[in-house]
Amino acid sequence: MSRTSAGMALMIPCVLLLLNSGAVFVYQLENEIVGGSVYFYESIPVQDNPGITWNFKNATVAQSFPGGTPGCVGLYVGRCELYVNGTLRLDRLTSEDEGNYSMTAQYPNSTIIKSSLYGLRVYNPVSDVKLTSNISGVVWPGLNSVSLTCSARGTKVNYSWSLQGVPLPQDSPYHFTENNTVLTMSPVTANDNGTFTCTAYSWINNETSNGINLTLGSGISAVTLTSNTSGSYIWVGEESVSLHCSSDGSNVTFLWKLNGGSLPQGPQYHISSQGDSPPHSNLLISPISKTDAGPFTCQASNPLGNETSNALNLSLAFCPTATALCQTSGSGLGGGEIAGIVLGTVCGIFILEVIVYFVLKAKRKTPSSTVYENAHVPEQHTYERTMPGTQGKSSQESNYEELTHKDKSIYSIMESASEKY
Repeated sequence: MSRTSAGMALMIPCVLLLLNSGAVFVYQLENEIVGGSVYFYESIPVQDNPGITWNFKNATVAQSFPGGTPGCVGLYVGRCELYVNGTLRLDRLTSEDEGNYSMTAQYPNSTIIKSSLYGLRVYNPVSDVKLTSNISGVVWPGLNSVSLTCSARGTKVNYSWSLQGVPLPQDSPYHFTENNTVLTMSPVTANDNGTFTCTAYSWINNETSNGINLTLGSGISAVTLTSNTSGSYIWVGEESVSLHCSSDGSNVTFLWKLNGGSLPQGPQYHISSQGDSPPHSNLLISPISKTDAGPFTCQASNPLGNETSNALNLSLAFCPTATALCQTSGSGLGGGEIAGIVLGTVCGIFILEVIVYFVLKAKRKTPSSTVYENAHVPEQHTYERTMPGTQGKSSQESNYEELTHKDKSIYSIMESASEKY
């Protein structure tokens, strides 16, 4: 028996009718596929040598005369065969072969006529199963609806649906329409993450479609703002700063803010193109200005919401205005060199002020020196201390300090000399 036996579930049982005229009528339905073969089985006794004729749509397919050789007729020559017991086989079936076939057997010298009627349904097997979606980009849970459509070639095709290989029940939140060929999710939820497939099937065969994964959008999270300064001071007008903002989420866009408001327009601000792995945006400030102390923030957003990063302040350093040092800093000195000059200048001024203070204080505490003119004292007992800076001056311009000699007798000699003169 041909593959028709695979379709026994669709086969209508034979119906045998005994007519008052003595004719025997049989009806049977056969199912086959395009390109296949079908047998219409008969069991007419050969010894009865009946005349047999097969007809289809008022045309003769095959026939056998009493005592003759069975054969096919017309367009069926070469693709059918009539057996001596009345069985007919058709090959290379097409959709044009679908319909009812009748067989009549007339027995010689008898009024008995056997008639059989066979129904033939020619099916195209399931093939070319495809699954498509009405949305190709990101699908936002809770916001978007999606329709998946399953198509297939074949005859009397049925459809079933699966998510991650698990069949979707008909009473699920999903909506099935168009004879189960369309699956609608309205709206999409976070549970719709996975691979959708559809299976087209008939009594002949089944075939599963390609898989479709919905690209579900995710909300904003983990927005972080960092800089390349590492907490060090930044010299205004001379140095640059790079800020980096990153976030988790889908289709993220970034908005930069300064002091709680939108980042002002200015030639020193350069925003680089955004990336997706992970989403990020860079802000280059070159050169830095006094108004860029912060706080800086960045806001990440997508259709599911937005989130603002941590605030970031910059430590700025700049010179007082209208000073010779600031004019020098513009000639190419680095921040460290300028800081060293400033510190050295301040320290030098401080040390100079301390020296002046102690000199003035020492002069106020030192008693007036007594000047002796030792005109009559022997030279070996005259003590003179010339103050620094007075060498080479005349004796009238010399400054002297009072000293005490270790030999006390010198004072008696000096006193006697004074009285004598």
